Amino acid sequence: MNVQDELSHLQKCAEIGKHFKNADLEHLDSPSSAYNYIRIADVIAGHARRETSKPTKFLDWGSGYGQLAWLLKNRGVNAAGYNVEKREHVDEIPLLSEINAVYNSDPIKLPFEDESFDGIISCGVLEHVSDPVASLKEIHRVLKRGGYFYIFMLPQKTSWVEKLSEWRGISVHPVRYTVKSINKLLEQHGFCAENLWKFNLLPKNLTGLPRGIKRFYGRFYKIVYLLDSIFSKIPGLNLLSGVIEGISRKK
Repeated sequence: MNVQDELSHLQKCAEIGKHFKNADLEHLDSPSSAYNYIRIADVIAGHARRETSKPTKFLDWGSGYGQLAWLLKNRGVNAAGYNVEKREHVDEIPLLSEINAVYNSDPIKLPFEDESFDGIISCGVLEHVSDPVASLKEIHRVLKRGGYFYIFMLPQKTSWVEKLSEWRGISVHPVRYTVKSINKLLEQHGFCAENLWKFNLLPKNLTGLPRGIKRFYGRFYKIVYLLDSIFSKIPGLNLLSGVIEGISRKK
């Protein structure tokens, strides 16, 4: 399946979910927002192929509708989803309903044996948990020695988009990080950050804006991501980027 097909499927899933009145699908309803998950899946799958020579077992921690696990499976990565609650009507959404997902009501405890996974992914999750330290301890427990912990969509404290969302009264991120603070948190709980970087200087979701504007902006997603990959590497300027991303390893 190529990128255009994946984009089409993800947007279709968003439209079906919104038909059922699911209000949390703006991250999938336009090319500019849906492509972010394709980019993330490419990064993870590429890293997994380079670093491992055997089949791997990955967990998408806080997988939401399962879009990232679905994309990873398209790339040959054995990925399962995990949520503390099941999204409404997810069984009626094609493709995403096929993802293997585990549900558990405990906000911290993971229902898996020690060292069960080669890789665990936090994509827009760590900033929402009630106890980041306890959650990291659980992730460390179920991750194999030398396994990888991938972090994406972690809101940066100095982000201009975060400040604007706060001003508009639509911010959904109770906790924000700096590279220094997330690096320290990882180090204190048994992880070594191998690479941390900034991204999302240019917004992708356009949350709350009219559908027509989002569709028009979405047409230029390739240019937006190309410019973002350049601007987010510029020291100083990248302090305004929306998120911190990275790859860490269990010691």
